[in-house]
Amino acid sequence: MQFKKLALSIAAITTLGVCGTVSAYTSHEEQIIVHPFQWTYDMIADECEQVLGPNGFDGVQISQPAEHLNKKEVWWSVYQPVNFKNFTTVAGNEQQLRSMIKRCNDAGVRVYVDAVFNQRASDYFTHYGTAGSYFDSGKMQYPDMGPEDFNNYGCSIDYSDRWKVYHCALNGMPDLNVLRTETQDKIADYLKNLLSMGVYGFRVDAAKHMQPEGIAAILAKVGNPFTYLEVIGAKNEAVQPGDYTSIPNSVVTEFRYCPTMQNNIKNPKVLLDMADNWFDVYSDGAETFVNNHDNERGSAGTTYMNYKDPRYSIAQSFLVAWPYGKVRQVYSGYQFTEHDPAGPIGADRCEGGWNCDHRVSVVLNAVGFARATRGYGVSYKGASDDGKVIWFTRTQAILLLHGHSILICLTANTVKFCSSLKSVAVSRLQLRTVKQKSWFTINLRPQSV
Repeated sequence: MQFKKLALSIAAITTLGVCGTVSAYTSHEEQIIVHPFQWTYDMIADECEQVLGPNGFDGVQISQPAEHLNKKEVWWSVYQPVNFKNFTTVAGNEQQLRSMIKRCNDAGVRVYVDAVFNQRASDYFTHYGTAGSYFDSGKMQYPDMGPEDFNNYGCSIDYSDRWKVYHCALNGMPDLNVLRTETQDKIADYLKNLLSMGVYGFRVDAAKHMQPEGIAAILAKVGNPFTYLEVIGAKNEAVQPGDYTSIPNSVVTEFRYCPTMQNNIKNPKVLLDMADNWFDVYSDGAETFVNNHDNERGSAGTTYMNYKDPRYSIAQSFLVAWPYGKVRQVYSGYQFTEHDPAGPIGADRCEGGWNCDHRVSVVLNAVGFARATRGYGVSYKGASDDGKVIWFTRTQAILLLHGHSILICLTANTVKFCSSLKSVAVSRLQLRTVKQKSWFTINLRPQSV
């Protein structure tokens, strides 16, 4: 791909809004994390040391680490835990888990655990877990949980009814009673064990199906570690993300970010108006993502953009660089043609079907930009008349997106953290102020591909 010499200035750019300070998002605890879905512990440890740490990622989300349903050919078996006292899963054993946590911490990468304690495994397929533990879901009997730990009302989920959302079985899986003190203690002991291994925080799966006061009580028993809660907001439903925003030291998943990005990435200058009132949760209370393991394959009924979309990497880079969301999660999955198949466990990193979406240059460049501008809001923003070029600044750094494939990230007059994506190189950036108005002049020159 070749480009003609391009010169841009504020005078030649359609500026969105008044040239000046845009309503700024400022969070001194911004975190950029990655979810390498279905990766093994050994793979994650290597990635922390060789890629995530050196490139500035703050954290990594790992799979649910408790023994789970022994049906390794499907990804969703991990979300059916069997025993909180055993840590043998498709991702590895307890020794490998502990080693990975230490290695990632040593590399400066925090470890977040996908914590699943709303439900237990169904024995529809098997009565055994990945470590050989026997369970009977009909009798609600597990190695570490008994019938007294569960809600047992024989009902199905109805999202218009708050009581049924909290008390009925999700997809037929036995529903834990998180309001029962003794059950809370069992869950808290599990989380304490993980924290003692060096885990930094948690993603709470299916938080929407548990009472906020129950979740808050459990997290309080373990010192309120940083947590992001999975709560899918939908119009006219009884339970909404706002119900969970008062839980200490936590944020809530902002699922509306997914359709927002999918619907606007074709005309990216629209994204420059992104603000809190677009979403269910304010920026400092949100965890954001372009897609996740569920909605990239339509698990909740709607499929959002994934690795098959040529705009996917640009969408993920914008997610990282634009400061909406206290936690901004890059997703990295694997190739699939059907809903259920598990990842290509056994293949090396970035081979055999692993996408390694987090390693794409535009995404890594955005991570550097986000780290360099942490704590600062958007100062200026603009777009070319045709909308093919958009840019915005945070403190003294400018990020420029061109088309579907180019990200340029600059600090002052030098390329500090970021570079072009092989297509163009920056020869000069000049910041000038005349009559209290600032603008950038950017000169691009062709570079061999």
